[in-house]
Amino acid sequence: MNWSQVASEAQAMLEEYIRIDTSNPPGNEDNACEWFKHIALKENIDYQIIKSENHRSNFIANINSTLPSEKKIILLNHIDVVPAKKQDWNFDPFSGKVQDNYIYGRGALDMKGMGIIELMTLLILHRENYTKRNIVFLASADEESGSKFGIEYLSENHSELLDANFVINEGGIGTINAYGKHEKIFNVGISEKSPCWLIIKVSGDAGHGSKQTFESANVKLIHALNKIINHKFDIQISEEVRQYYNFLKDLNIIDDEINDQFFDARIKHDSYAHSILTNSIAVTQLDAGYKNNVVPSIASASLDVRLVPGYDLEKFIDELKIIINDHDVEIEKVFSSSTSTSPIDNEPYGSIKKVINQLVPDASVVPYVTTGFTDSRVFRRAGVPAYGFIPVLVSKDELRGIHGIDEKISLDNLLLGVKILYHLIHQLD
Repeated sequence: MNWSQVASEAQAMLEEYIRIDTSNPPGNEDNACEWFKHIALKENIDYQIIKSENHRSNFIANINSTLPSEKKIILLNHIDVVPAKKQDWNFDPFSGKVQDNYIYGRGALDMKGMGIIELMTLLILHRENYTKRNIVFLASADEESGSKFGIEYLSENHSELLDANFVINEGGIGTINAYGKHEKIFNVGISEKSPCWLIIKVSGDAGHGSKQTFESANVKLIHALNKIINHKFDIQISEEVRQYYNFLKDLNIIDDEINDQFFDARIKHDSYAHSILTNSIAVTQLDAGYKNNVVPSIASASLDVRLVPGYDLEKFIDELKIIINDHDVEIEKVFSSSTSTSPIDNEPYGSIKKVINQLVPDASVVPYVTTGFTDSRVFRRAGVPAYGFIPVLVSKDELRGIHGIDEKISLDNLLLGVKILYHLIHQLD
């Protein structure tokens, strides 16, 4: 294998891909799908583009499509990215700028970089006339907004496309020195918090801004949000989370005993621990008023709720009503999705461990709970194991680029990802 050539080709493709602006909203995945189409035609690879709505397109390419589902591996990624403001970045977020061995741009890690790692792996296998498994490259739409026009649409209208032995997706990533022991850990996502988007709405009497009122919709909303913000949610220790920390203990990455006292201490100074050990609420949007001297009749706030694995949504909403304790406040459910857990005692997870042991022998593999939600939840819901496995090793600084400023991926990581994924496919043979 000429890995130097692979590295150059992957770099060129990622630069081009980042230059295709697929910010969601509006998404506009069409242009990216046309770009994928040209690559597939050039390589003589079977493909299809499935539109769910105007400019909301999903791209599927595969090799050995006649093989049964138990021989099918889906390499999943999403096309859309979160918005980025050019003035906030040191480089144009849609330039694919290369500097100091890094490619900069929105989506470099989340998740156009992974998309190119998966696409490059598919191309290599195709060029080698690989025949043992049906390898599917699936680039979906709308993941950053709940997947209504992406995986959820495909699940409802083309469910046969999602039937597979297992799925590789985002939701876990390799980290360096996350626990201060110069350790390398490949976190393999097996579960994730369940998302729920709520709107709390308050009505009140409209009036003139010159008349002071403490019972307006705005004031009632402020009081409700203040109660939510100041509420401390109880620790919820799921089996998945306990398993994660037990693995770290067994690897001598964590020295303390894994008990209630450990979790009580951990949650106070570890943002990841706080996220996976409690249900959480983020206030994301406020909507109230239209003129400075008018008291509005309606005020509302959007809440992004994330529940620990296995927690019942309706139970949580009932708890939220008690916290707010105001009958004038309405709670509307906009979006929700449950999740389940993929096993670690099977061939896919075991093969990931074997490949990491071979290619990065000083690294450990740990089953991980993802704080954000991914398209893996749709596959897990259908009984298909899905693993969050971005096969790169990144620092805390690089991780901050995800949904942040100056997002980047190193050229070394881009090549490492292709090597690991390529060898993983062959390990499964």
